Amino acid sequence: MAGLTSAPILANYFRGDDFFNLYRAVNDQPWWHFLLRMHGGHLLMTRNAVFILCYQAFGTDPRPYFALVLLTHLLNVGLVYRAACLLTARWPIACLAAGLWGTAPANFGTLGWYSVYGQVLATSACLWVLSRLAACRAGGTARSGEPLAWALALLLGSTCFGTGIGFALIMPAVAWLLLPPSPLRRRAALALGAVACAVPLLYLAAKSAAAALFALPADQLSGSTASFSLPLLVALASHGVASGLLGGLVSYIAAWIAVTALVLVVAAALRDAWRPIVAMLLLSAAAYAPIAAGRGQFALTYFGGQMDQLAGVERYHYAGPIGVVLAAAVAVSSLPLSRAWSARAVTSALLVCAASITALAIGLRPAVDHNDAARDETAQALAD
Repeated sequence: MAGLTSAPILANYFRGDDFFNLYRAVNDQPWWHFLLRMHGGHLLMTRNAVFILCYQAFGTDPRPYFALVLLTHLLNVGLVYRAACLLTARWPIACLAAGLWGTAPANFGTLGWYSVYGQVLATSACLWVLSRLAACRAGGTARSGEPLAWALALLLGSTCFGTGIGFALIMPAVAWLLLPPSPLRRRAALALGAVACAVPLLYLAAKSAAAALFALPADQLSGSTASFSLPLLVALASHGVASGLLGGLVSYIAAWIAVTALVLVVAAALRDAWRPIVAMLLLSAAAYAPIAAGRGQFALTYFGGQMDQLAGVERYHYAGPIGVVLAAAVAVSSLPLSRAWSARAVTSALLVCAASITALAIGLRPAVDHNDAARDETAQALAD
C-alpha cells in the first residue's frame, strides 16, 4: 500500500534548500564544518553526515536520493505495523493502522523534499525504540544494556530534525507508561532521561559553535526567534488528526468529534488501555511541539496569525499523526465489541477497509510536484 502510493517521489528533483546543502557539502572546508551547520533551528549533524555520504555516492543524480527516502519510509511503515501489532495483539488492526499512516497524502510534503529527509530518519529512530518498548510490554525481553542503545538511537534522531528533539524529550514518559514495573523500566527511564537532559545542552552547544564558526544570522540558528505558540500546536494537532487518522477527507471538527467519542467510549469501557493511549498521544504532541515552538513567531510575522494556514504545510505532518493512529488502533482493539467479534469477521472487515484505503489513496492522490521547474532551471544554468 505505502509503496504503491509513495513511489511517484522517485521522479522528484532537488529544490530550494537541497541546492544550498549540495553547495555546502562541496565547499565547506574542512568537511566537518558542514556537519555543524544548523538551519531553521534544527540540529542536523546526523542528517548532514547522511547528505555528505549520499553526495559522495550519488553525486547530483536525484534518483538514488529519493530511492533512499522511499526505502526509509517503507521501513517506518513496517515499524508502525510492528508497534501496532504488539500493542493491539491484532494484526489486521495493525495492518490498517500502518496503511492509514503510510498512505496519507500529507506524507508527500516530507518524502518529496530531500532536505526534509532528516524528519524521516528521526521518525525511524523513534519508531525503533517504540517497537522495542512495545515488545517488552508484550512479554519480550531486553538485554541489560539495551536501554543504552535506545538512548543512542534517540540522540542520533535528535540531530536529524527538530521532531527528533521532541521524541527524545518525551520518550522517558512513554517508556514509563508502556513498560510494566520492573528493573527494565527503571533502567530505561534512567537512560532515556539522561538523553532528555543532554539534548537541550547539546542544542545550546551546537548553536554556540555554529554562531562562532559561521556567524550565521538568527533565523538559521533559532528558527526566527523561537517562541512557543499554543494556538499553532492545536492547529497542527487538528490537521494531523484529519490527515493522519481520517485521510484528510473530513474537516477538523469531524475529526475531533470522532477522536473524542472514541476516547470517551474507551475510557468508560476499559481500565488497562489508557496507558498506551496516553503514551501514543504524547508522542504526537512531542512531534508537533518543536514546530509550534520554532514557527510560532513565523506564523505571526508571515501569516498574520492565521495558524490554520501554516498548520496545513504538509512537511509538518509526517511524524505527528503516527501517535494518533496508534492510539486509535489500541482503542479499537480494546473495545468490548472488537473482542466479541470473531477473528475471521474482524480480519475480513479490516482487510476490506485496507483495500478501500489503498484505492482511495491512489485514486484521490493529489498531483505530485516533481520539482520540474527546478530541474529546468538547473538544465538552463548548465547549458549557459
